[in-house]
Amino acid sequence: MTPSFSRILKGEKVKTISPFQVSELEGAMVVSNESSSSRSPIIEEQGNPNPDGSDAAEKAETVLNTRPAAIFNTRTPYISKVTRPETIHGWTVPEFKKEVVHRNVEQAAAPRVVEDHSYLLEEARAKADEIIAEAEKNAARIMDEAKTEAESLKQKAFMDGMTTARNEISETLHQVERIFQESQLWQERVMHQSQNRIIDMVLSIGKKLFGSGFELPADQIDHIVSRAINEASRLGNLRIYLNPEDAKLLVNLWQESEITLNGQQIQIVSSQNILRGGCFIDGQFGVVDGRVEEQIDQINDAIKETANNLENPEPEE
Repeated sequence: MTPSFSRILKGEKVKTISPFQVSELEGAMVVSNESSSSRSPIIEEQGNPNPDGSDAAEKAETVLNTRPAAIFNTRTPYISKVTRPETIHGWTVPEFKKEVVHRNVEQAAAPRVVEDHSYLLEEARAKADEIIAEAEKNAARIMDEAKTEAESLKQKAFMDGMTTARNEISETLHQVERIFQESQLWQERVMHQSQNRIIDMVLSIGKKLFGSGFELPADQIDHIVSRAINEASRLGNLRIYLNPEDAKLLVNLWQESEITLNGQQIQIVSSQNILRGGCFIDGQFGVVDGRVEEQIDQINDAIKETANNLENPEPEE
């Protein structure tokens, strides 16, 4: 007999049912004799009351519900393939998608074990806390580094400012020193160029002030003459020449025109050649010139000598 087979669409996929012999479904149950010496298994078949159904899907459903059962008696085992007719149910495509066929009844009936994944939540929380702590630590470290860097930049800016200020002050001091040196050189150059002119000007002023002599009171005339007598103490007898006006004042002070002092005879003589404020002493062994013009000449010589020493200083030993 030609094997029958059918294809069932389930979940929009084609599932092929393996071929089977319809005759196996129609066979009658045969029970072997108990006295059979071979004791070989006997196959008992029970057919489907309606094996020739026109609907191929119903045949396929009947085949899927066929469950072989092995039945053994105490003497002779036999195998019975029983076809258990069940109510045929028409399925639609959505029901095929929802239907789950359990090949193992124990697997279907076994309770589903629900795993405890709470530790994953704890691990996630611990990891999150660790990440937060690390982030806070990094943030604190970054803040410290930023503060340190800011302080370093501040110190560097301060040092740079101090260095710049020192350089500017040093440059200013160099400029001031250079200006001072230039002014000093200019002053020396001016002094050197006008030195003789300045000396002549000073002497000219002195001559204008004292060239004609100058009036002095009697006590000052006495002081000038006494100093000249001390310088001429070793010149023997002395004759003191004075301007007539000065001689008159001195005679009135001394009450006489001739005196003897420490064994020296001193005589006062009036002379128009002597300017007021000056005197000339003529001794037995020398003279002392205290005239005004002579004093001016001495001052002139002293100034010129000092200027010459400044212009040509002596080398140090």
